Amino acid sequence: MTNHSRRNFLKGAATATALSALPLTAKATTGLNGKNVIVIGGGFAGATAAKYIRHWSDANVTLIEPNVEYNSCILSGLVVTGERTLDQISFDYNTLQSKYGVNVIADTVNSIDSGNQTVTRSGSATPLPYDKLVLAPGIEFIDPGLTGGAGQFSNFEVLQNECPHAWKAGAQTTELKNQVDALQQAGSGTLVIRVPKKPFRCPPGPYERACTIADYLGPNFDVKIVDPDDSLNTIGVLTNVFAGLFGSGNLYPNIEHIAGEDVTNITSGKVVTVSNYGDIAAQVVNFIPDQRAPAIVRDTVGGTWGAVDPVSYESTTTANIHIIGDSQATSQPKAGHIANSEAKVCADAIVRSLMPAPMLPYAYPMTNSACFTPINSNEAAWISAVYKYDGSAIVTEKVGNSPTYNEENHEVMFDWANNLFSDTFG
Repeated sequence: MTNHSRRNFLKGAATATALSALPLTAKATTGLNGKNVIVIGGGFAGATAAKYIRHWSDANVTLIEPNVEYNSCILSGLVVTGERTLDQISFDYNTLQSKYGVNVIADTVNSIDSGNQTVTRSGSATPLPYDKLVLAPGIEFIDPGLTGGAGQFSNFEVLQNECPHAWKAGAQTTELKNQVDALQQAGSGTLVIRVPKKPFRCPPGPYERACTIADYLGPNFDVKIVDPDDSLNTIGVLTNVFAGLFGSGNLYPNIEHIAGEDVTNITSGKVVTVSNYGDIAAQVVNFIPDQRAPAIVRDTVGGTWGAVDPVSYESTTTANIHIIGDSQATSQPKAGHIANSEAKVCADAIVRSLMPAPMLPYAYPMTNSACFTPINSNEAAWISAVYKYDGSAIVTEKVGNSPTYNEENHEVMFDWANNLFSDTFG
């Protein structure tokens, strides 16, 4: 593939599978204006689903999201190193409202009555009825049980504030940036990144973060990656990219990858104890907890993650409820790009099912996931995969990747991200 064709492929990757996998979408479907679709969660999955259901039909679509703006996890690592601001990766829902007619409610959902097909939210005692419900609330962090003891932080909330995960972009991103900036001003020191156990959002993310922060801080600082599941060796071709960066004789000799061990204690003074390794006196601890689907998903459909039928993303346990994005339980990675892709498959299936003459979902849907990972302030690598449901399982159809990291990839990364942002929120 030439540089020019590769650039065009990657710039268009955010929307590449929409037409090939979803034959219904050639024109909008009318006759659904008496049908109510509620979408919970306004990230890459939820916002895309709400937008495309309205784009492809005249169904009534309500998006319920507690925040008036969404802070993208994609490119948020560059906020930590000062290459982007939080405002540059924050998006409102005005276009979804004004252009597509999505009813956006800034509120929190308290409960779901799947029998009566209603949703109850904090701001109103009147339940909202639905014909179809889409759950896209992202992830929830699991308390690691490392607080409340002698010398420890008092509770999980305090631990998260003092040892920010920054795995949900926003205030946590700003806090991690402030701590990294203070570390840089100190002239030397140690940062510890704790990788969550699988599965977790953005599998290459912890290693990307180690690289960009190490590049930002310089050679006088140590970065230690504590990786309990050795997830570095499960991210496909990017494994080789990162493995060639860490340790003596490589680009980042000050990054140490501690595989197969976990954090067993963190003191309020940020001394981190790692199993079979010992104590690390850190100045900054980026503790990323283990993850699961939020309670609204688990309480409604059961399981740690929401089990779905890949042709429609409808729950396998609860009719008329669809689960997309990070909360669903398929074998696909949990990341923003593929969440956008899953949302289009789901939206198409919902429109088909609500038609006056209902249609079955497309039997062999395809999804696409691209991931750019910056290695430093000028260079990046990328990987892209196409997935297909073959009638029994989701299989990987095709994988593409950059053979190395370079400046062109770093430039195209912003084209790709902006295209995805526009496709989701624009």
